[in-house]
Amino acid sequence: MLVHTVLLLRKVSNVGEKESECTFEKYGIFAPSFIFQLCRYRYPQDKKRPLMATISQAGLEDVSELNRLVNAAYRGESSTAGWTHEADLLEGIRIDEEQLASIINRKDTFLLKYTEDKNIAGCVLLEKQGEELYLGMLTVNPLLQAKGIGKALLSSAENKARETGCKKIKMTVITLRTELISWYKRHGYSDTGAREPFPVQDSKWGTPRLPLQFMVMEKELR
Repeated sequence: MLVHTVLLLRKVSNVGEKESECTFEKYGIFAPSFIFQLCRYRYPQDKKRPLMATISQAGLEDVSELNRLVNAAYRGESSTAGWTHEADLLEGIRIDEEQLASIINRKDTFLLKYTEDKNIAGCVLLEKQGEELYLGMLTVNPLLQAKGIGKALLSSAENKARETGCKKIKMTVITLRTELISWYKRHGYSDTGAREPFPVQDSKWGTPRLPLQFMVMEKELR
């Protein structure tokens, strides 16, 4: 099992809004149960206490929590609390519990979770494809973005690639998500020039609000 441990130091100066502002009206269908869970991440009772975090393989027992996290980070009003999301590009859900369970049980597929004080704050999907590792569904709690969690998950993904003998990481990103593409480029990923159509046959995973396509990005590993 892949487990990395880090210490995250929370400072009172990082708090930008009051806990009472985390309301159903502000964050939509994921409130109150999930959005108040997000608030507990951002506003721990002891803000000066270092929080222990681990990155490890997700299991079937994590499916419900991962389902709430991924959908809250990608779609709907709750996702707009973060710096990057798909809410303005797609309607509907990003994933469901059945698909998550299938991913966890799939051969040569790894779903890594970032756990902080027993709460899942992020995840990333990895699939071994020959000598390449496909990376997808990189997710961070909207209220914890820009705090290094995504970078930690990306680093763990690259370590997993080396561990499984992969020489390259490949991913697809919606071309209109320019801020996310820039973030990946800063971490060594490049645009291959290839484009793939966005699947529109199955609206179960979201209905595009406008025409979409994927950019294929990759990173050679040393």
